[in-house]
Amino acid sequence: MPEAINQALRMRGARASHFTQPIGSIALTLTLAGCATSGGAPAPTAAPQAHLGPSLAGQSVYVTVSLGTGERNDGLTLALNAQTGALRWKTDTGGTGGTPAVAGGVVYLAAEDGSIRALDAATGKQRWSFTRTVGISAQSGYDGYAAVNGVTVYITSDGGALYALDVATGKQRWVATWPSSGDTIYAPPTVDGGLVFVAAGGPDGGAYALDATTGKTVWKAARPQGFNARPVVAGGVLYFVSQTADTLVALDEKTGATRWSTGSSAITSPPVAGDGVVFVSGADAIIRAFHTQDGAPAWTFQTGGSAATPIFATGAAMTLDGPTLYAGSQGGVVYALDATTGRQHWSANANSPVDSAPAVADGAVFVTTESGKVMVFGASDGAPAWTYAAGASALITSGPVVAPASGS
Repeated sequence: MPEAINQALRMRGARASHFTQPIGSIALTLTLAGCATSGGAPAPTAAPQAHLGPSLAGQSVYVTVSLGTGERNDGLTLALNAQTGALRWKTDTGGTGGTPAVAGGVVYLAAEDGSIRALDAATGKQRWSFTRTVGISAQSGYDGYAAVNGVTVYITSDGGALYALDVATGKQRWVATWPSSGDTIYAPPTVDGGLVFVAAGGPDGGAYALDATTGKTVWKAARPQGFNARPVVAGGVLYFVSQTADTLVALDEKTGATRWSTGSSAITSPPVAGDGVVFVSGADAIIRAFHTQDGAPAWTFQTGGSAATPIFATGAAMTLDGPTLYAGSQGGVVYALDATTGRQHWSANANSPVDSAPAVADGAVFVTTESGKVMVFGASDGAPAWTYAAGASALITSGPVVAPASGS
């Protein structure tokens, strides 16, 4: 693993020492065009303030926030009104580096203290909690990453474990562990066709397909140093990214056989698959598009900006919505690109590194920043709507999730 990337991953366990200032009260700021946000950074001024439709009032933005006030990060899970940014509820859930999973009126997350928690999406009250006993990492403790499929929530742990729990009760269905203490899993699993796909790093690194019902390994595609981001499946093909020479690999979903692979700069962002094209990005901050048929290059886009040095060198985090690719960059700029050509539709200033993929809902683009903010822009023009500031020393490396506030 390149030292720069390795150092970024080790930062998962160093966030507590990185943030030492006390946390003030959580504040909401509605950002008007041409005015400053609560943190003092200038708001985007290229477009008038966005008007968000009334349909968003019935939805919430769910976010995990690290506060960094102790040896292990303290943290909160928040629910914000998706139309206005008003705080609906907040719950102390401890530090977590993973984006929560939301399904069926429940918010699922895994915290560094080893707990897996299910919160009511409408109130934030805990429905159940499960304590992990394996999968601890020397760098980051019990960081975990959630995915829900049907009646099961799947949680990966940094130290090489995958749990399958009942969504209603938290009862363990099965747990799979990796052989070596040096094995790592830094991303959520992907579930499709009765299989759970996991990207693992370390001595036993590679792509794994596990039976979703039993947890037994169906196939494994070994790779030097393994894979490091959530895989994506499209059209019977799995796309994994790694930090080695072949940085984008297309595998057959049923067998794990390699369809094609292509090398470029080390890729650390999760791949995003569209209509005949797969998108990736890396520490060089270039977005690359490849044809899914054979891995031939389609286009590239160089992101920019001048935000402070990011904690994680993750490149651009992306979400595809119809014909438009939305990307938050380490340079603190949010982009909307034509997915076919790579042509820029608009850009907006987030003033801080964006580590996780934006969420797109009802004409709005939601992003989180390392400066502890949730920011919203109009999907068509990048006009700012509102900004929620979670405190002067808050950190958000996970992504936002937009889902119904009532849980219906």
